Amino acid sequence: MKYGYCLNHPNTYAVNAKKLCAVCTKERHNRSAESKNMVVKKKSTEKEIEKDNGINTTRRRATELRSLQESCERNERPQGKFQEKRQATFKKAKINPISKDKATEIATLGAIKKQKIEVQGKVCEMCGKHGEVDLFHIIGVGEKKHSTNPINLALSCRFCHLVWGANDWSKIVKFLNFDEIMERLKSLDEGKYWKLKHKIDEYKNGNRRI
Repeated sequence: MKYGYCLNHPNTYAVNAKKLCAVCTKERHNRSAESKNMVVKKKSTEKEIEKDNGINTTRRRATELRSLQESCERNERPQGKFQEKRQATFKKAKINPISKDKATEIATLGAIKKQKIEVQGKVCEMCGKHGEVDLFHIIGVGEKKHSTNPINLALSCRFCHLVWGANDWSKIVKFLNFDEIMERLKSLDEGKYWKLKHKIDEYKNGNRRI
């Protein structure tokens, strides 16, 4: 008897704080729904909901896929809602054009990489591994004045490239061309050279956290 007796049926226990029994609660719910032009009906499955709303998701999806397959077989662009959504997505996506300076930089780096490969082959200068190589910047590519300077560039495998970027001194000091890299760095930017040399010296002296 948490809520006492029903206001409309004194001999029946109330089931909520509004002091209404189960019958009164259901009637109140139905009246509220009818006032909003709603039909209260329990939907046992999702398919019944789709059927009542005039929608058959499975059939509609199958039709779209069949249309897409037929379009592909005819070497045509797919039509219908699927293609409309796809086109709308592409329209929203904006690709920023590359600046003239950036395009020139990319072309220059490509030419330098090609020339190095023709002379040295696809060999990592850091570990001597043969295979695909990256164009490695001793001073980061963000330094525009050095980004296309051949002295600042070397061929490296992806692993050695990542090692340099991660400042993994235990592996960097073992690079085959480590001394050459340091000499190149000194000729490009002496301040960066001494800063890097200080870090490596501290590593060699036992400070492994550098």
